[in-house]
Amino acid sequence: MLRYMAQGAVEYAKELGYNIPIVLHLDHGDSFDLARAASSPGFSSVMIDGSGLPYDENVRAYEEGRRICPLSKGLRLRRGRARPS
Repeated sequence: MLRYMAQGAVEYAKELGYNIPIVLHLDHGDSFDLARAASSPGFSSVMIDGSGLPYDENVRAYEEGRRICPLSKGLRLRRGRARPS
């Protein structure tokens, strides 16, 4: 599904007559499968939300995310707990 989102964004811009770079970011991804899918061609960066994890697991999650996400892509991992608004 993510591949089609990226492809759709590019096609829509072309349909509107724009020949511009498209940047897509996966924000607050909740699984490594989702991050892996988004780090394929089409998405510029991914964010894995590990805020619900204990600190040590969060650090391991970042290392796993770094292994999954190519260095050419941006990777962000949320540490700690999200505060209620």
